[in-house]
Amino acid sequence: MISEHRKQAMNRSDLIIALASHFPGITEKDAEIAVKVILDAIGQALARV
Repeated sequence: MISEHRKQAMNRSDLIIALASHFPGITEKDAEIAVKVILDAIGQALARV
């Protein structure tokens, strides 16, 4: 888990930084791409509802 029971909202930049720091094998740019793909998929799924 990235942080212990984090209750604060995370913005896109926070999520990218957290992802890159949690997985040292990926670059911050890779994390940025991954976050974009995930958030786009969530947005498309919500648009279908």
